Amino acid sequence: MATLLNHSTFRFKRFNSVIKLFGEIPVSRWYYQLKASKHYDELTLQRVLKYKFKTLLPNHEAIYYDRNIVNKNNKKEKRKPDFLLWDNKYENWYIIEVELENHKFKHIDEQLNTFYHGDYSDVQAISKYVKEKHNGLDVAKFEKLITNERPQLILMADKIHCNWRADFSNYDCLFSTIQVYVDEDDNFIHRISGDFPQEYSGFTYCSLNKHVRALDIHNERFFDQFNFTDGQSVKIYYQNEADYWDFISDDKSVTLVYPGDFLPLEDTQTRWRIILNNRNQLHIIK
Repeated sequence: MATLLNHSTFRFKRFNSVIKLFGEIPVSRWYYQLKASKHYDELTLQRVLKYKFKTLLPNHEAIYYDRNIVNKNNKKEKRKPDFLLWDNKYENWYIIEVELENHKFKHIDEQLNTFYHGDYSDVQAISKYVKEKHNGLDVAKFEKLITNERPQLILMADKIHCNWRADFSNYDCLFSTIQVYVDEDDNFIHRISGDFPQEYSGFTYCSLNKHVRALDIHNERFFDQFNFTDGQSVKIYYQNEADYWDFISDDKSVTLVYPGDFLPLEDTQTRWRIILNNRNQLHIIK
């Protein structure tokens, strides 16, 4: 597997073709992280995402969404996001905004504010636009989805600033990073991490007890498929970072106890889900 280095001084020509990003990845090479401020722009990240959505989320569909969204609280505010994403079961849909870390806070805040307070009431106009972009759309199911559910926002950037989660907490936003790396022969790879939507085959709800750093599992039978033993250390991901939790069980309950001093979860959130994703990994998600 290629080693990824956090290094940004490598001289680099601007991308001539996004397809070159996804050739065969040579093994045993050193890759260097590129900085957007020097080497590429927001449009490059958009192209990378468009090309890779089907690999990342095979049971989702995504389109460029070049259509104004109007802020219900201020009709003069009209802004265009980058992508619209939905799952093939028509249960969830997302508005995706792609930014760079050096973009001004005010710009990002205005974008998210407009999309969060967006007017999505013209259901037929939205579905007509999406149908033109994606011929396989089930119009009836899609219109039912966007009538009953508001979209969740996803902010994707080459770096998520540590204060963004707090600053943008009112928008119930998912945050994900997309980073570009290159070797000395201009072979490119990328890394996506964070709160990107997960595809999963099963889940259980759980409740956080922050005083004892534990998750109380609501459906203990969810874990029957793993044959975990009492006291076993179990790898579970949160925001694509792995931690180990102690699996504590008896005849009546299952609890996951975090052995570290500081919980990796937001302690203001009490209700969570644990999912088994399509890569056979356990993830904690909201």
